[in-house]
Amino acid sequence: MYNDSIEGLTPRKKIRLRTCPETKDLNQYLEVKISSVEGRFKSRNIINKDKFNFFKTKGILDSQYGLCKPCLYEVYDREYFKKNNVRISIDNNINYISQHKNILQKDHGSIVEIKTTVKKDLDKLTSDFPFEKMRYSKYCNAVEKLILKKY
Repeated sequence: MYNDSIEGLTPRKKIRLRTCPETKDLNQYLEVKISSVEGRFKSRNIINKDKFNFFKTKGILDSQYGLCKPCLYEVYDREYFKKNNVRISIDNNINYISQHKNILQKDHGSIVEIKTTVKKDLDKLTSDFPFEKMRYSKYCNAVEKLILKKY
């Protein structure tokens, strides 16, 4: 999944197990993000704690990638904002933790993500939020810091 993401190949996907301990949401989720020529899609399904723990230890069998086992955790603080039907999230205190080794790497930056509907006027959006657009993946950054040790 890392290589496909770096190369920008389609179709590709990211599979993740997610919890949101910083919120009142006590659910566990199985999320699949798919990038294809038709667009980007995300599924998010609530799973019970037993299934969550099973997937964490045994992995998830995927038709494209085979048996996928968790290799890292991303832990961060997230703040949400909303303005004119635009959602903004800011991730701070980002830590990447290796699943199998006792390694922790900190990301000293913050990530700001802007999301809106496809109906939003792109010129108006870039006028309201004049940021440089860039591609960024906490997952890819974590793989590079923990597994490939590029930093």
